[in-house]
Amino acid sequence: MLMGRGHMGFSMGLGFVLMLVFWIAVVWLVFELFGKEHEKTDSLEILKNRFARGEISKKQFEQIKKELS
Repeated sequence: MLMGRGHMGFSMGLGFVLMLVFWIAVVWLVFELFGKEHEKTDSLEILKNRFARGEISKKQFEQIKKELS
């Protein structure tokens, strides 16, 4: 017998904790990599918002839209 009773319980508990930390890190990484994509705003959307707020004229809007396309 290599391990006594007390050691087996400790290593199983530590293994569980480490596995839990690993899966939490994997889930966090997935959200970091793919979650940010939804937050990014398209340049055309920014342009439309600026036009809607009155920051740029229709002529400027059309010119910038043409440059972006």
